Amino acid sequence: MYRSLDKSYTLVNTMVVSGVFMLYALSRMLMIGGNAESRYMMMSLGLYSIVIFFFGYYQKNYTNLGIFFSLLFVFQNVIIGLGINFLNVTEVNYSNIQYVIALTSLFGFMAFVFLWITPQKKIQYKHEKIGITLIILTTIYMFYGSFNFIVSFGYSRNLFLLILLVFIGKLMVRSERNFQEFIKYIFTISLAITIFGLLEVTFFTQDIWYQIFNLDHVLTAKGMYANREEGTLPTLFYTLINDDTVRRMASFFMEPVNLAYFLAVPVILSFVLRRWLFLIVFTVALLLTAGKGGIMVAAMSLLFVFILRFKEFQNKQSFIFLFFGSLGLLIVGSMAYFKASPGTALPHLWGLMSIETNIISSPLGHGLGSGGNFDSMTGSRNTMDLLNTGAESGLATLAYKMGVPGLLVFISYFLVLGNTLFRISLKYKNQFLGNVALGVTCLLLGLLYGSAFQENPLGPQTNHLILLLAGGVIACSSIKQKEEAEIAEKSNSKQNKS
Repeated sequence: MYRSLDKSYTLVNTMVVSGVFMLYALSRMLMIGGNAESRYMMMSLGLYSIVIFFFGYYQKNYTNLGIFFSLLFVFQNVIIGLGINFLNVTEVNYSNIQYVIALTSLFGFMAFVFLWITPQKKIQYKHEKIGITLIILTTIYMFYGSFNFIVSFGYSRNLFLLILLVFIGKLMVRSERNFQEFIKYIFTISLAITIFGLLEVTFFTQDIWYQIFNLDHVLTAKGMYANREEGTLPTLFYTLINDDTVRRMASFFMEPVNLAYFLAVPVILSFVLRRWLFLIVFTVALLLTAGKGGIMVAAMSLLFVFILRFKEFQNKQSFIFLFFGSLGLLIVGSMAYFKASPGTALPHLWGLMSIETNIISSPLGHGLGSGGNFDSMTGSRNTMDLLNTGAESGLATLAYKMGVPGLLVFISYFLVLGNTLFRISLKYKNQFLGNVALGVTCLLLGLLYGSAFQENPLGPQTNHLILLLAGGVIACSSIKQKEEAEIAEKSNSKQNKS
């Protein structure tokens, strides 16, 4: 596995990435404290340009661009929370924080442009063509129907990055060693998240979260309720287990739900790569988040790994049958449960059920500027109105916003990308690349089904590892195929000479 990496090289590279990111984090905190929204864009462009120049042009280690991008999402809330301590005013401007969150994604767009212009094959696969179609469709729907900049931009950013992250993952991997580096990063950062999470859930008081990390301001800016004056942590930090209130692990994410989705990735990677100690550690961490969505993604992904390893499923069409069969059972079962017990059904199921009504009433959708959880930030709808627009369900929100065209292209993208990954897993079965490919294939399915019940899986903070890995698997497969072709060509030339 990644043990083959040179230890001294790995240590030096880790120190370099950590040093650059710490300088970035400090700069970002000072920017937040400056409370100067008009300067954020230029300063962010400068910071991001320096990072891209250093890792991409000077070091030519493109994997570090993907690692840095991941770190932006992992530490996004902590950086904002600590940065608020530098404010020289008593009242926090939440639009500034929202602006900072939006600019986190700017690095991804800049890194994509940089990687795109480097010598590398660009569009080779069907899912990439479908992805470009989804980008075009998303751009159109940004201005279709009612236009609300915050809602429209927030949702379009998620859909753009859904495509661009796979491209970045593919373009950043130029050798099998690059791919191993990224796998090692996932285990390392997940271990750091787990250790800090265990510390905070054991020792952190509400005073630490509020006075040092400014938890209430961070969550309020993201449209969630938190108030330090109430003397308790927000409700998303707790869950009920057998009528007992239990604190949930939040770690650097400061949001247990998003953390759960993130930890599903190292859990599945640990299993397919047979890293049993890591599997135990990350499974415990995942359970401590009590994030039902993330646990469901991990459980379903694990089930799919077992299914796709059966001999009966070792053919190129198996993924398509599994995809449609499991998706159909999931949606039909959810709707049947909702109709049988509407009084006890969760809001997530209510949101999912709105697909049926919205597609029939508005098959072309209402535009990206309306509906969904992002709309709650505007305060223009009550809870029931939001649920009727698909809020709490990523698929239902997509159906409300982009109608049948958007839903079909979105599902087609997942179907074709997943099938590409599954074929790679068959080609390199029982090898490092094949095992990772199988794990990512199943995680992709789990992510899609998680998006049926929550909007969180469509956000880059939760899905970036899966998508970067998907692109990395495809790139690594192409590299190995090229190497195999060169070896075969040399062998044939030797035989011809003899």
